[in-house]
Amino acid sequence: MLAWPPSCLAFAFRFDLPFLPFLLRSLAAQAVLDPTAIEMETRRQMAERQQAHEDRNLARALTPAERRDKKLRKMFDDTGA
Repeated sequence: MLAWPPSCLAFAFRFDLPFLPFLLRSLAAQAVLDPTAIEMETRRQMAERQQAHEDRNLARALTPAERRDKKLRKMFDDTGA
């Protein structure tokens, strides 16, 4: 399995760059040997990260009862201006 340099990953996520071309460029030496394998590995890692992101969002989401309580709390809370 390939390991991306942490600086590449931090830069790619921080500035929301097009992920695939950026990582392919960062691994130019390996990509020359087998570009298809590098692209497949990159796409697999991208999908894995996206799934982890969606799972974290789903775990953080409010239940319908919590959503209702929050809405009522915001409507009747007197701390607003």
